Amino acid sequence: MHFSSTSLLPTAFTSLQGKKFCGLPACQSGSMLILHGERPYWWIKESDNKLPSLNQYRLTCETGPGSPSGHAMVTAAVLCTVVFAYIRLSKARWYKPWCCWICFALMMLAAGVSRCYIATHFPHQVVAGTLTGVAMAMIFLKVALKDVSLKTYILLVIFIPVSSVLTSAVIRMIGLDPDWSIAKAMKWCAESQWVHPDTQPYNAVQRDAGSLLGYGIFVSIARSSRSFQSGDSSNLFRLVHIILSLLIAQVIENIKPKVSTEMYYLITFLKFGLLVNIICLIPLLIGRRKINSDKNS
Repeated sequence: MHFSSTSLLPTAFTSLQGKKFCGLPACQSGSMLILHGERPYWWIKESDNKLPSLNQYRLTCETGPGSPSGHAMVTAAVLCTVVFAYIRLSKARWYKPWCCWICFALMMLAAGVSRCYIATHFPHQVVAGTLTGVAMAMIFLKVALKDVSLKTYILLVIFIPVSSVLTSAVIRMIGLDPDWSIAKAMKWCAESQWVHPDTQPYNAVQRDAGSLLGYGIFVSIARSSRSFQSGDSSNLFRLVHIILSLLIAQVIENIKPKVSTEMYYLITFLKFGLLVNIICLIPLLIGRRKINSDKNS
């Protein structure tokens, strides 16, 4: 999920100037808790069949349930949003949409094959994640989160972790263990250092909640500060914005202190809230500086 969060998301947002990208919430965590999907790298160890062993890699040992594929879901949602927005905004000729969708299909195929190759997902989980991501993009492109009040964002930020805790409680009440996948990852991963809190479902919940809060704060600032205006919309400006966003995303993502699990979740919440807020504010800050320089000249 890290590549989607720290590379695809900043690139998509900056290239589209946030016009169509603001409607992508993340919901894979709840579906993973409910659907209870196995992952190949531990399933093959527990299978009674005489199956060949699978190689494990540094990215193999994810701790959340495998269905649907969160990587495929987020990647499909982001890329599908980019394709829809490009087709609508560019007023392309009849053949360009087909080219865009072919590129989308090839990129999703590459992402899906890579997830299966490292024994993190089964093919049907990748397909389910891709279809869910496309459905998310089509639904939430019609929702303008930039028109939502900060109060609503705060309520959503509270609701997301609370609903996750309640879901876990319900799962325990019916006699199941919501953390079953973490135990299997710890047991069957070839290297213990490959098992990381970043991949736990509750960490994804904090990432989603922090991102929503960061975007909500940005929307509030953009509304209240009339002097803030978006910067130049030229391709050069967008390229600079993408480069800055990717650099900031990588710096923030590399902040991984060795602390308790609860503190790690809090740091994740703050990291992604700060990340989304900074990425959104970059064009506004540049635009304000440009306005001030024009006035002084």
